[in-house]
Formats: sequence, structure tokens, C-alpha cells
Amino acid sequence: MHHCGFQFWNETSDTAEHLAAEAAFALAEHLTGVRITPELLQNTPFICGSADIR
Repeated sequence: MHHCGFQFWNETSDTAEHLAAEAAFALAEHLTGVRITPELLQNTPFICGSADIR
């Protein structure tokens, strides 16, 4: 995760908070092998659901 851009140390960085979304997409690409592009996000149908937790 650190290689993908996530920061885990106690030091704060001016860019740490601003790169969280980019790091998440980089991690998704690393785990799935699928390149995340704007076209992929715009043209892919997404399905969402919910479930009650009791």
C-alpha cells in the first residue's frame, strides 16, 4: 500500500491528504491488474445494493 501512495508514518505531509484518492485507484489497479481510466469510470455500469445488519 505504501508503494501505491498511502502514507502510514506519523509525520504529516502537505500532499498526504490530497493523494488519498489517487492512492486508492493505484491500489485498485495493482490488485486487479485493470487500468483505471476516466473512460472506464464513465462508461462502466455500476450496481449498488444495501443489506440490513441485525
